[in-house]
Amino acid sequence: MFQLFDIAVITGSASGYNRLIPGIFEEYGIPVFIDTKRDILSHPLTELIRSVTEVAASNWSYESVFKFLKTGMTDILEDDIFELENYCLAYGIKHHKWKYKEWKPGGDHFDLLHINEIKNHVIELLLPFTQDIKPNTEMSILDFSKKIFLLLESLNAADKIASHGQPDIRKQSQVWKAVCGMFDKLVEILGNETVNAKGFAKILDTGLAALDIGILPPTKDQVIAGDLERSRLPSIKALFVLNVNEGILPASAKESGFLTDADRARISRVLPCIVSWWISVSSLRPVCITLRRPHLSEPKKSVLNTSLTCLP
Repeated sequence: MFQLFDIAVITGSASGYNRLIPGIFEEYGIPVFIDTKRDILSHPLTELIRSVTEVAASNWSYESVFKFLKTGMTDILEDDIFELENYCLAYGIKHHKWKYKEWKPGGDHFDLLHINEIKNHVIELLLPFTQDIKPNTEMSILDFSKKIFLLLESLNAADKIASHGQPDIRKQSQVWKAVCGMFDKLVEILGNETVNAKGFAKILDTGLAALDIGILPPTKDQVIAGDLERSRLPSIKALFVLNVNEGILPASAKESGFLTDADRARISRVLPCIVSWWISVSSLRPVCITLRRPHLSEPKKSVLNTSLTCLP
């Protein structure tokens, strides 16, 4: 007799099945946990970092400034952000106009004293990163990264994300560690390379888009559904392996990563000592478990109704 936590369902490619499994298991009344990684691009911390670099790269565009303000990581009230946004839309405030000492139009429709107080506070919040930076200003990736963390420190970002996710404090800690780890690797590998604000923003977007975190199951009494690449199943007694078809399990080789071939070639000329480590950042990790009852599924069609090649 098996308990739910003794059973797992895995596949070589979870992308299609992750959409189907929850509904099917719910139909049969079986609790299931999808063991997959979640990207963190929409997390307030990554939104904050991306928006700040966009402010510098776009010379204070309207979109980047309000993307920063709407992360919820500042101390500016939502009503004040809404009022400031209405003013900026009404009078075309963007780019160099943010640097005006005082905004004067609109006295008949807005409280200009309050609007200018909010505007000055926004500039003060962004100053740790944007000071002395224009779109074409070049500096090392190390110096750009230092400015990011000066800003995060001034905003008490670590404390804010710790309280942002209650009761999911574990996930918030994972996000913070993942972002800090990305900056550590970035500085270690490319720290002395000089780029402008636009180039730094592009590098950050690539790095943050590659980040994801794993979520632990909220309860033990569930079937685990995952994939061969990330799932660890040391105590499983019954395993259902889906999609055992050619090119899917085992998976066909594919190239992916943080850097393009051109980036790797450039690094090989600048930092040859770390190239072999950086190119080999990912590998297939096999699942090693003792099973009493394995079940293999070899469908003739995929979840998209395309033909599959069965293994001999």
